[in-house]
Amino acid sequence: MKRSLRDYLLTLAVAIAVFTVVAIFLIQAAEGLMGDVVTKIGAQEEETNTEDILAPKTDESLPAGSGNVQSSPTEDVTATFLLLGVDHGEKNADAIFLVGINATQKKATVSLIPSDTVVPEGNQKYKLGELYSTRSANFYREFIAQETGITADYYVSMPMYALSNLIDFLGGIQYTVPEDMYYFDPTQNLKINLQKGSQLLTGDQAVQLVAYRGYADGNKAREDTQLSFAHAFCTTFFRGENLSRAKAIMYNVLYNVETDFEEPDMNALGEMIFGFDGYEQTFTRIPGSTTSAGFYAISTSKAKQLFKIYS
Repeated sequence: MKRSLRDYLLTLAVAIAVFTVVAIFLIQAAEGLMGDVVTKIGAQEEETNTEDILAPKTDESLPAGSGNVQSSPTEDVTATFLLLGVDHGEKNADAIFLVGINATQKKATVSLIPSDTVVPEGNQKYKLGELYSTRSANFYREFIAQETGITADYYVSMPMYALSNLIDFLGGIQYTVPEDMYYFDPTQNLKINLQKGSQLLTGDQAVQLVAYRGYADGNKAREDTQLSFAHAFCTTFFRGENLSRAKAIMYNVLYNVETDFEEPDMNALGEMIFGFDGYEQTFTRIPGSTTSAGFYAISTSKAKQLFKIYS
């Protein structure tokens, strides 16, 4: 009995020892195989990643040998404004301007669009300025877009009293009045009395200047005055030193005008707008000619070329 038990225990010990040796051998073999697999996978991934980084991908849509050329020129930073100066009766747009600013190229263009610009509709022809009381701002925006290729980002419709208030707020505008100006119209409560020469115009005097129609040369002389006044206005208004009070100026404007330009727009575009004095500036009448019927016809091709960099 004792010998049988002893033989059993001895046999069990030998079996355990043999099993342990075999198990250790199998585990080591398995680890070796796994190590080889992991090493191969790692090497393949490293090889693939290196190729991804160093070798440009081939775009089948490009010509052979062109590589992965997908860069495009950076778009210019631009803003465009349509300005409508409204007469005392707020029936007509007496002064119409399209303003383009290209902050990337440091250029700005202020273009006068004559109020007697022809607007053909069916068999009828109308003057652009005379449609103000019956058409919306979007009508003006769409018409100007058709003629110039520019759909203005913003519009401002400014009555005379708003212009007067703004100029007084800015402290007046230095301007050389081209000739003595006298006129009185009791129906509009409009009295014009300006002397020729350089002077600091108040808001009321500035309104008299842009409203005056008694030029011997007719509309062209009036438009020349409006254009030169626009230059003086922009030089006074859009100066870098005014950026610090841009919001105060904006609130003065917004209180008196109709516009889709709002405070967030000023936050985004303030530096661009008040950097105007540092731009190459162009002040001009929109390209075109006066017809025998007294309408001004815009040269669409030339107008589009003029505003090409603001599109």
